[in-house]
Amino acid sequence: CEWDPYTLPVIAETSGIVNYMDLMEGSSLTETLDDATGLSSKSVTDWKSSSRNSELKPRITLRDDKGEIIKKADGNEARYYLVPDTILSVKDGQKISAGSIVVRQRGTKIHPGNNVQKGGDDTLYAKVNGTVKYSTRNGRKLVNIIP
Repeated sequence: CEWDPYTLPVIAETSGIVNYMDLMEGSSLTETLDDATGLSSKSVTDWKSSSRNSELKPRITLRDDKGEIIKKADGNEARYYLVPDTILSVKDGQKISAGSIVVRQRGTKIHPGNNVQKGGDDTLYAKVNGTVKYSTRNGRKLVNIIP
C-alpha cells in the first residue's frame, strides 16, 4: 500500500462487494489519464452543474454476496457519499476487506517548488534526486528538491 499525503482517504469499515450508485460515465464520473505517470483513474465530476443530474447522489455502497447492503458496527449502512473531485480507489463489483481505501479526496496544502512536478491527481513528484526542503512563498507552503 502506498500513502499519498496530498489526498484524504476514506477507509472501509467493513468487508463487502463494492456497488457504484449514481456514478454514470459522462455525468457524474470521468476517467482521466495522468500524463506524468501514464496511469488512468476514475473521479467524480460536478454533477450538480447540470440541471438534469441535480438529483444524483453519487455514492459507494458495500453489499454482501446476496446483494443486501451491509451494516457497519454502529448499525448504519455501509454507504459512502462522494463529493466532486473524489478519486475512486475501487472498481464496481470488487470485493474489499475492512481497512481498504475506498476513495481519495483531492486537494493539497503543499505546492510544487523547484524540481517538483504536480500530477493530475495532485500527487507531487520529484523530478531529480536530492534532498527535500520546504519553503514558503506568498503565503503558500512549497516543497523543493535540492540536487
